[in-house]
Parts: sequence; C-alpha cells; structure tokens
Amino acid sequence: MEIAFLVSRSDKPSTKFRIKSYLPLLAEEGIFATVFPLSRKILGRWKIFHYLNKYDLVLIQKKLFSFGELAYIRHRSRRLVYDFDDAVMFKGGEKLNPANPLRQKRFYKTVRFCDWIIAGNSYLQKEAGVPSDRISVLPTPVDTDKYLPQKKNNSGEKITIGWLGSKSTVNYLKPLIPVFSELRAKFPGLKIKLISDGFQGIEGLGAIQKIWKEEEEISDLHSFDIGIMPLPNDPWTNGKCGFKLLQYQAAGLPVICSPVGINQEIVTDNVNGFLADTPQEWIEKLSHLISSSGSRIRMGKIGRKRTIEKYSVNAIWPHFFSLLKRVASLADR
Repeated sequence: MEIAFLVSRSDKPSTKFRIKSYLPLLAEEGIFATVFPLSRKILGRWKIFHYLNKYDLVLIQKKLFSFGELAYIRHRSRRLVYDFDDAVMFKGGEKLNPANPLRQKRFYKTVRFCDWIIAGNSYLQKEAGVPSDRISVLPTPVDTDKYLPQKKNNSGEKITIGWLGSKSTVNYLKPLIPVFSELRAKFPGLKIKLISDGFQGIEGLGAIQKIWKEEEEISDLHSFDIGIMPLPNDPWTNGKCGFKLLQYQAAGLPVICSPVGINQEIVTDNVNGFLADTPQEWIEKLSHLISSSGSRIRMGKIGRKRTIEKYSVNAIWPHFFSLLKRVASLADR
C-alpha cells in the first residue's frame, strides 16, 4: 500500500505528532508513505495533486482547500481521509470566529467529500457532523520512549511551575498573574518558567522566559516540577487535544489544568493531577502540589502510566494502522 500525506508544513506540531510519529512503523509494515508539504504557490500544489492517483490512499492533515482544489483532490484520490486535531471550522490563524461562513463551508465540504474522517477528540467528532460509520476518534500520540521522567530531588522549597506552549496561546496565562503573585508571597523560593516561541502580552507574569528549541524540549520539561495548562472555555479551546498535558505526564510530572474539553478526560481530579477553574482553586491546588512531594511523585507516576496505556504511539498505532487498511479496502461509495 502507498499513502500520500498532504500537510501544510512539515514542521507543524500536528504533522510531527499525528503523521511523522507513524512513518517508521508504516515502513516496518511495508507501507510506502510520502509526506507532501504543500507549496503556497498554486502551480506547485497542483503538480502534487496531479499525481495523487498513484497512491492507494490520500490523507489530508487539517488543511482546508478551496472548492476547486478539493474537488480535484477528490477526483485524483482513490481513497481520501481527513485528519484534524483543532477546531479548524472556527479559527484561521490567530482569529477566532465561530461564525466564519467561509471556513465552515470549506470544512463541511471537506468532510462530506472524504471517505473517512479522523478527529482528535469527541468534541471534534461531534462538530464534524458525519455519520458514525465514517468517523473515528484518535488522540494525538506522544512518544513515551522519548519523553521520559527524570529522578528529582523532591526535598526543599525550590519548586518550578512550568508551561510549554506557542505564542498563540501564551495569553491563556494572563488570568494566572494574581495567582502567581499570591503563591510567590506564600512560597518565596517558587519559580515560574515558560517555554515558548514568543511572550508578548504577559510581561506582568514575572516568569523565566525561554525560547523553545526542539532539541532542548525534553531538558526543559525536566526542569519543571509541575506542569500547567490554563484554558478559556470557547469553541476553539474545546477542540484542543491536550497534547501539552500528555507531554508533561509522559515526563512524569503532576499537572493542573482548566476543566475544558479533553482536559477532563486526560486528568482525573486528585488522581493524576488537578482540575482548577477559579483563581482560588488554582491557588489551593498549586499550593498543595508545591507543599507535598508525595503528591507530586504519586500523581506523576499515575499520569505517566495512563499516558503509556492510552495516549502513547504504541497504544494508538494499531488503531491508526487498522483504520488505514480498512479505508484503503472500502468499496466505492
């Protein structure tokens, strides 16, 4: 079997984790897979589209096309799959617009044209609005053989609360400014560390700011004692797949997150982390983890175990591979 993956860019997280994670495993199964980052130039894209009939299956990763391009892709593809792990029908770039008719029209035409849909969570599955016999939910996998825990010195008061994310989500930290202010007064040795590609708008956070580098991501996670994921509650954030939490947990960290979307599936309150909604809840639950090395160790171990069992590449791969084989062998609709 030969598969073509159509992606916006090869360096995007969705491509890296939802497509590239599986390439070595596909090769082991004798599957020839090609990842096509799509040129912004129309001619370059159409050259790729023209050769799609050579593949048994074409998978579009999250990108939405114009009607003309989509129709041609459908015409040239024997079997067509659409995979998405964000609420792409609501947001383009940094702009959230739940009532954007163009994006919604493109999205619903895409899912209608495809033979199968892969959604990153149950919220996205529902928003796709396609029959249950044409859609599957597959979480974004984390490589738990790469993201490994590091033994920590859990004595003393020097605790680091860490956040890893992109500049497009850094503003989600703003509501925690008063939370961190109160925690610093209570725990003088506390550090807040942020890893991102930009920090504009959160100057009042008083945090260590480090520019994200792929080769340093694991060591950055090891510098955290607690991982956090605050989120507002809106159509875009409900579509997120909680990958930040999975990275923390794979590294053996206890987590605290907002009870939004899939976060409530990944984290069971007071088991592998905490759910915190109000500023007071954030203060209380962070205070508990800062004070209790036993809770940090216990929750970190449970979180890693759950991540290996439910969200690792090895756990999700059999479902992904089985799905691709099943779609490739579908009878014509």
